[in-house]
Amino acid sequence: MQRSAPHQSPHRAFPLMSVHLFSRLLAQGLYCLLGLSLMSPALQAAEEYQAKTASYEVSPTASSSPAWLAGKRLIGPVAEIQEATSGVSFLARVDTGAKSCSLHVEETLIDNPAEDMRENIGKMMRFRVIDPETEKNHWIEAKITGTVIIKNAEEKERRYKVWLSLLHGDLEKRVCVTLNDRSKMDYPMLLGRNFLKGDYLVDVSAELAQ
Repeated sequence: MQRSAPHQSPHRAFPLMSVHLFSRLLAQGLYCLLGLSLMSPALQAAEEYQAKTASYEVSPTASSSPAWLAGKRLIGPVAEIQEATSGVSFLARVDTGAKSCSLHVEETLIDNPAEDMRENIGKMMRFRVIDPETEKNHWIEAKITGTVIIKNAEEKERRYKVWLSLLHGDLEKRVCVTLNDRSKMDYPMLLGRNFLKGDYLVDVSAELAQ
């Protein structure tokens, strides 16, 4: 007597497939937890290439550098600045927050000065500075171009402004400078934006060039 094959339900393979799929997902999860990658060889190669090229250092070139960087000079937080007329050099604190430059002077002389300082604008004046290296006095003559009110913790006072030619390295610029009392400051000169603008980038980590 021929025996017939036992009847199989058409849905019996489905739970077996589900168990197999679950096993694969579980294994994949364990591999991920262990830090192992189940990516395809192509994806692995792409990521390896990206990691390798990310470490390359690309030197800046004229084509990759922004246009506004072209021709700029670096200057540190302190710079040596020479007043062109007298040849006296001063250490200056570089201050991008200051609109204009400021210079310490010992005294000023004006012929027939008006009591109101604003009425002396346009007159010639002489002012005395001390060479920090030789401690010698130097008189500089310049025309008063304006006045400005300086505020400090104690009071407000008006100061004269004059045009001076200042040298940093081989670059000379004629700028408006406030004649001030900086005897309590660390540096006799302050270098403001009117000197820095257009030519300098400030590097606060740079040391003073000797």
